[in-house]
Amino acid sequence: MNKMLPFKFLPENEHKHLRIIKFHGKDYNKFMSFIFYLRDFNYEQLDNLDYAILEALNESFIADFQLNTKIIFENQLKEIQNRYKLEEIKDFTIQLSPAVTDSLIKEMQMGRQVYSYPKYFKISFLKGHNFMYLHNYHVAYLDINDLEKLQDTIK
Repeated sequence: MNKMLPFKFLPENEHKHLRIIKFHGKDYNKFMSFIFYLRDFNYEQLDNLDYAILEALNESFIADFQLNTKIIFENQLKEIQNRYKLEEIKDFTIQLSPAVTDSLIKEMQMGRQVYSYPKYFKISFLKGHNFMYLHNYHVAYLDINDLEKLQDTIK
């Protein structure tokens, strides 16, 4: 007999938005993988940060957003991840860096400090897929103002 489990809300300060990007290798390296990451709850819509990550992945792979949903219940994230039946996990870094423009160069020459922000992920593969040639480091470029505002909204 199946046991019924009650839905329990997470405390409001723990509400997040889950983004899932599905990506796969090109012709020479067939595999399918997913990146799961969380954004602060007030970032419901995809924004420049999400699209910069997608663009960085599309430089080496074929990538697109698979899911963007609210996480407001206990165990909801785990249940979503379990639906994908993923078994292989690999470390993966996306470096969030400023897009270098003429105006940014001038500001840096005048003393502005500019930083890059590494974000670490665990990517999951479908069982049995070959990911031998997977690059595990990518760079996503954002406008400096977006970068400084958004870099800490990804978990």
